[in-house]
Amino acid sequence: MKLGVSYNVFDGEELLEGSIRCIREEVDYISVVYQTISNYDHPCSPNLEAHLIYLKSIGLIDEILKYTPKIFSRDRYNPSYNECEKRNIGLELSRNNGCTHHMSMDCDEFYILEQFKYMKEVIVEHDYELTICHFQNYYKDFIWLIKDSNIGSYVTTIFKIFDNTEFIYKLKNLPVPVDPTRRIDNKNLFIFDQSKLKMHHATLIRRNITSKLLNSSYRKHGLGRNMKKIISHYDSWEYPEPALLLTGKLVDVIKVERLFKIAE
Repeated sequence: MKLGVSYNVFDGEELLEGSIRCIREEVDYISVVYQTISNYDHPCSPNLEAHLIYLKSIGLIDEILKYTPKIFSRDRYNPSYNECEKRNIGLELSRNNGCTHHMSMDCDEFYILEQFKYMKEVIVEHDYELTICHFQNYYKDFIWLIKDSNIGSYVTTIFKIFDNTEFIYKLKNLPVPVDPTRRIDNKNLFIFDQSKLKMHHATLIRRNITSKLLNSSYRKHGLGRNMKKIISHYDSWEYPEPALLLTGKLVDVIKVERLFKIAE
């Protein structure tokens, strides 16, 4: 297996170094496809491009490519199409660099290295063409786990690259619900048991939660109605209060052992 990983990046770049360091020794080629203007026409952090150049200079990233999005409006350009397009660009970068397998990630996704190694070993042994695992969500820090967040939550992981392999938005053939921008039509699929492999999702760990909410694809589902309330709750939150999610739902938080560090 020659494995390529491509990150889809706009904000949350403070998480990117930590995410890459979790897996770098097990990945042959890492690219970043980034945008400086969001799908909603907001600018990125002024430090984003300099940070990506720095990560490339120390060997954590192999290639950086800038993407210009189509801007979402009420009647045009579902922002998820931009995400799917970026993921396909990242896949093509892996293909062009001789990778046999690929994985698309966001900068807020973390894996335990030993589990990542195990995933690769199982895929090679059984020649799986597409794999999926559970993920669980965190709130504000990696010691605050959102309760029951891994129930029914899945993400596609490593898949085999064929000549016609591509991400297909809202593809219907998968047996479990996954990100609609990360669906692949490969066969011989395997879903990992969560006791063996799990993605740790820093979905609500952000230095700038406002940017996260303003530019989230979830905005198209009515997030704007709850945005001020969610930000206020986030800024003032203290354990053991429940977390307020992007859906507007209050959920319990569990204190857990810290598995990952966020780079300073």
